[in-house]
Formats: sequence, C-alpha cells, structure tokens
Amino acid sequence: MAITLHNRPQALTPVYNDMMFIVGSTLAATQYFKMVVKVYHAGTLQKTLKYDKWPHGNYIQADVHRMLEPRYNPVIENLAEGATGFKVARGTMADYKVEFTEEINNVPIASGMVSASGYTFNAALKYLDWIDFDYTYYDLVIGTQRRLLTNSPRTLKIREDEAASLSHISIGKQVPKALVTTYNAAGGVIDTHTITHTLYSGSDQGISYSLDFMCGPYNLGGSIITSEVVRYTVVFLASDNSPVSETFTFVVDRDCGRHQLFRLHFLNRLGRFDSYTFTGSHKQTAQFKRSGYQKFTGYTDLDTMAWTNNSYARGTVNFDTVETEQYSINTCWITEEESAWLQELAGSPAVYWQIDPSDPKKTIAVTITEDSYEVKKYANKKLFSLNLTIQLAQPNYRQRL
Repeated sequence: MAITLHNRPQALTPVYNDMMFIVGSTLAATQYFKMVVKVYHAGTLQKTLKYDKWPHGNYIQADVHRMLEPRYNPVIENLAEGATGFKVARGTMADYKVEFTEEINNVPIASGMVSASGYTFNAALKYLDWIDFDYTYYDLVIGTQRRLLTNSPRTLKIREDEAASLSHISIGKQVPKALVTTYNAAGGVIDTHTITHTLYSGSDQGISYSLDFMCGPYNLGGSIITSEVVRYTVVFLASDNSPVSETFTFVVDRDCGRHQLFRLHFLNRLGRFDSYTFTGSHKQTAQFKRSGYQKFTGYTDLDTMAWTNNSYARGTVNFDTVETEQYSINTCWITEEESAWLQELAGSPAVYWQIDPSDPKKTIAVTITEDSYEVKKYANKKLFSLNLTIQLAQPNYRQRL
C-alpha cells in the first residue's frame, strides 16, 4: 500500500487555471479501488471526491481548481474607501491543502495518507501565459525585480487627485516597505519617502499574503505629491532597504481637459484592480424595458348608469419600467502597449466607475457591454483611441401602476 504524488501545482498557482495532481497507488489495479481526495481552503474542508484509476495506468488525475474558485471574491474596498499605505488585498490569496487516501469497495485503507499544500491567488491567466507561469516571478521575497500583480505599462499617467494601487504577493516573509521617489520638471529628485506597513506585528517569518499599496496622489497626499512633482516612482523594499520589485513610474497629468473624466477601476487577470481614466468625449443614453397590459378605457357612471369615457383614460398600462443608464466613453490617443493592456478592462468581470475622479468614495459598479475588442497596432494606424460602453450595474425603477 503506497501512494505516490507524481505531479502537483507550483507553490503558488492561479486558481482559475488547471491545478492538476497526478497520484499513483500500488492498489490502483485492485477491483473496486477508489482514490479519496479531500480539498481544504484556508483550513476548511470544501469537497470530498472519489476517483477511479486512469485507464492507461495505476494513477488518478485530479484537477481541484473548481473546488477552490468559489472561495475567492476580491473586493474594491481599498480603492473605494480612499485608503492609504498598505492594506490587505482581501479575497486575493489563500492557502489550500489536498489529502489523498485509498479505499477498496468503500472500505478506507487505514494507512498511507499523502497530502500536498500550497497557495492559490485570484488569477485567470491566458493559456500561453499559464503554461509558462513561474510563481517565483511574483514572490517578492525571492529576489529583485519581482513582478507586481498587474500587466499594465510600467509608466502610467495619473491625475494629481486620483487614487490607484499596486499589489504584490510574498510567501513566508513580509515585504515591509515601499519607496516613493518624487522628481521635478528638470528630472531632479525632490524627495524620497519610505512607507512602512505594520499590518503584522512581531516576526516577519511564516507570513504569506497579498497586499495593496495605495499609491495614487490622492492616497499619498499633498505632502508627498506637491505642486512641483511631475513624476514619481514606486518600488518595494526588503528590510535591508534593497529593492525586491520592479519599479513603476507615475507621470502626474495636470491638464484640465475639456471633457468629463471617467475613472475606471477593473479586476485584472492577476486578480487585483488596475485603474484607467477615459479623458475623451462621451455620450449618455438611457434604455427602458417596459412590461404592460391592456385594460378597458371606460367605466360606468353610477349616477346616470351610463357608460362613460374620459380623454385621459389609459388603455395601455406600463405596470413595470426598468431604466438602465449607459455611457459611451472614449480615450484620447493611447499607445500600443496601453491598447494591449486595456483588453483586460474590456473583458473584466468586475468594473467600477469612480463618478467623481477626485473622490474614490463615490464609486459604483458598471459592466462593459462590448462583445469584442480590437488590440490596435502602430503598423495599422499611427494614432488610435479606444471607445467602450459602460452600463450601470444597478438599474433604476419607475413607479408601478
């Protein structure tokens, strides 16, 4: 009686892609054999499954990601509440464990249980990205230039009153600091600011988590993003002040513009929220869905007992009216890199519109209505913009008659 774990997911793996375990057993060829698989999320049993052996060998194949998916529900609260500093990225990352035991004819085999554990995060990678995925690229405690949880360009425009966040993952140890460096128009350094988090007190060992660092000018405040700041950079630091992440540059946009601004926050493929502001023209429309019935337009006058009709009588009655607001919004000129990145916005299942670009607390849920998206290339067009239609996720209702 022996169970062999032939294949398992990486120590950190995207939960919306395959999480395949290949597990062998010396009893697999026995009549009425079953492999019992128990899946735990954050210490809680989620599902117990039983597998027959694979027809081509003495092993089973178990893809467990669908049992873990429902446990992830990333929230926009850090952006929508205008948070500052470091915040826990709730609903993004958790530990899991899978236990494998054997049974014959529904009788458990008492010995030989094998288990495997790791971490999953709320990512849904494209197929080619997933087959090349290496979790060490994202674990900030492993080395320098680790990736953050975004596929956005590493240089971004941001208005001086907007909120934004950068998210990261670390396994087994805290990444305690972020360094913000501000620059003036001449390219000189104005100041450096080290922001330390105290979310976990005591030892930094054995702690695995995903954090948001609130890095927009709104979040950093006027004491850091002063009027002379034209750009600033953000990089994460280890306890010895050595950089452990890639560096992001934010170019402060103070152009007043002539159109209403549409600041959107959207769930990206790596499980956290990116932000982008549409600064072009827009068109607002309303759609109505009506349910009605026909009724008699006359009535009996009880004084004269005559059949009476009024000019204001209603034959068609709309007893239920639902109004949905839509906005067709446009960017100004964008780059090829931005066009590729914003495909994630077009396909995102969770999009939010910050109605007041200078106040993230005024944020509502919207949906993208487009069914297709063109990633534009310079080879086809030298200049291009993007048009999307957003629809309020909460409909408005009229009086019922």
